[in-house]
Amino acid sequence: MKTKHEQNSNDKNTSTSDSRGKIPSQIQNQIQAQTQAQAHAQAHKLKTKHQEDIRVFVLKHWRAVSAAIALVIITAFSYGMISSHLKQKASDQANTIYEFKSNTLTQFKQDKLSKDEFMKKWNELSTSCGKNEQLFFVAVDVLEYLLPKKDFTTAQTIAAPLLDRFRSNTFIQYFLSQYLAVIYEDTGDNKKAIEVLERLIKSNSKILEAKVYFDLGRLYLQSGQKDKAKSNLQYVVDKFPSTNLVKIAKLYLKQI
Repeated sequence: MKTKHEQNSNDKNTSTSDSRGKIPSQIQNQIQAQTQAQAHAQAHKLKTKHQEDIRVFVLKHWRAVSAAIALVIITAFSYGMISSHLKQKASDQANTIYEFKSNTLTQFKQDKLSKDEFMKKWNELSTSCGKNEQLFFVAVDVLEYLLPKKDFTTAQTIAAPLLDRFRSNTFIQYFLSQYLAVIYEDTGDNKKAIEVLERLIKSNSKILEAKVYFDLGRLYLQSGQKDKAKSNLQYVVDKFPSTNLVKIAKLYLKQI
């Protein structure tokens, strides 16, 4: 058996041995506090460096930075001004068009306004409204008044410029082309009528397509170009069998 002295000695050695692999809690707290302090210091250093880099960049490129900021402000301001201006312009044009229809066109239809005076006011309206599509609907009203009176010259003067102006609008293109084709045909200029309708087909407009081909076939036949007449009329028969134009197209084909 071990003596009490030996036992105490062993316990002391064991206690010492067990504590060798452990760091006292006080020291652990000190190390943790130092680590956190170093991390905060490093973060502050990086933040300060980043702020300094920005400051240096701004000072170095202050002209470009100022210009960029000014450009953003001017662009935003300009967009708001342009948007407001366009809305006001559209509103002004709508009022001008309404005034024209209510007064000028009404007086012209009632023979209270001469043709020269009417055309002067029409040209002013056309210039001020530009590509405002409401202008087209006023033009239709005028054309529907002029064509029954066989005033083809005035009708052409109104329709032809609008055809070029609204080239990108398929709907307007179709109806103005049809009006001009009628005007040219009634004035004996089948060549121009054909040119207008051929250009309409090349624009890939699908509005009442059967009628366009039918009118082309009819005009080609009147012009003595039987091959082209047959081609267009047969296209109507083959591609649009359910339309009322097919029966008339077949009658024309029998004449070829």
